[in-house]
Amino acid sequence: MNLKTVFPFLLPLATQWARREAAKIQLYGASLTPRERRLAKSVGVVFPERVKLLLVPQIPKPDNRLLRLAARQTELLSLNHSGMTLGYSIYICENKMSARLLSHELRHVYQCERHGGLDAFIAAYLQQVVDYGYRECPLEVDARHNERVAYLNGLAKNDDRYCVDSQDV
Repeated sequence: MNLKTVFPFLLPLATQWARREAAKIQLYGASLTPRERRLAKSVGVVFPERVKLLLVPQIPKPDNRLLRLAARQTELLSLNHSGMTLGYSIYICENKMSARLLSHELRHVYQCERHGGLDAFIAAYLQQVVDYGYRECPLEVDARHNERVAYLNGLAKNDDRYCVDSQDV
């Protein structure tokens, strides 16, 4: 499928799907803990109190066959994906939760805030994926560069715990 050609047709479908999934997360997800809110602030999130996190066995796939095909073609959906951010709503695979992954997804929340909301972020993000590919999409590169890990100051042995500020020591 030529994604550049079908992008204008797929974008409204992707946006509708993203809105539905975000609403589910807002309904069933958990608010961030104080430590997670500090992590959110550390990657730029302005309103961490709006973020909801839902741990799931796997990241949901769109119902629409063309959206699923486009997502596979662009590598947006793969077995390696452990998280997805839709505005202030985050899915994370329950067996993959880590400070690094959460900070990556929280950086996408920040990006969404900067774009002015979910619809504008989805449009910009998907256009970048079409233009650059998933791995080189500037918004993904930025999220990877802003990941936080547990190894700050050598205070943790793995990525299951993290230290954002002196209150976490």
